[in-house]
Amino acid sequence: MDLDNILDDAPSPEANLIINQPIRDFLSESARWAKFLAIVGFVFLGLAVLGVLIGGSTIMTLSGMAGFGALGMIFYLGLLGVSAIPIYYLYNFATKT
Repeated sequence: MDLDNILDDAPSPEANLIINQPIRDFLSESARWAKFLAIVGFVFLGLAVLGVLIGGSTIMTLSGMAGFGALGMIFYLGLLGVSAIPIYYLYNFATKT
């Protein structure tokens, strides 16, 4: 068996994707759970952004090292931005399925 050209072969006409009723039911249930988890993820992401902004501004005003507070805020907001990408794709999966 030649494994080098598996992805390069053109699909045959008889190799169509068949979605029967049980598969449709499983996809529908997966989409509902994915939408729920994506919405929960967006809520927690928003709460985390608020926490970073409030906590960072408090640290910057109470301490004499405002630069470290700003650097920490930028770092955590960057991490939250990166974590928003999979949540966004999960929501897209849920709405398009």
